[in-house]
Amino acid sequence: MSLLQIAAIAFFVIIFSVKSISGKILQQQSKTIKRSAMLKKTMRALSATLMAVIFVATVSLAATTVTGNGSQSRGYPGQNAKINGQLFSLPATGTITNVNGQGASGFWIEKGTGELVRNFNSYGEAKGYSLPAGSYRAIPNLQDGAASAWINVTFTCP
Repeated sequence: MSLLQIAAIAFFVIIFSVKSISGKILQQQSKTIKRSAMLKKTMRALSATLMAVIFVATVSLAATTVTGNGSQSRGYPGQNAKINGQLFSLPATGTITNVNGQGASGFWIEKGTGELVRNFNSYGEAKGYSLPAGSYRAIPNLQDGAASAWINVTFTCP
């Protein structure tokens, strides 16, 4: 074999080896790119799912708080008694979680139509009581000797 033939064979072996090695490298890069793309898609899907779960959990755990306010003043000569209960709406079943007031010996709750729902003789008696969704008013019962009273009743709706 001549030196030229050996050089030609060596050249083709080198070219074939480089082509084979570069093909393998490209295949590995292609697999890596495909894996990377799959990983990115998976991470996006997981992120979207996690965000949806967090949103649903936040919304379902977030309770709505509604407060009903009312007042009453005793009448005297030249001044009529006044009863005022602001209409409030419960979007879902509401449970009384807090009651504040002054000059009241309990209170009553009536529907928006004026129909009595329940009379409470004390604030403590009312806590934990639930009402269905609807429109209501809370009005204080005047204590003996009190000229006026006010009440705030807080409901929590899940």
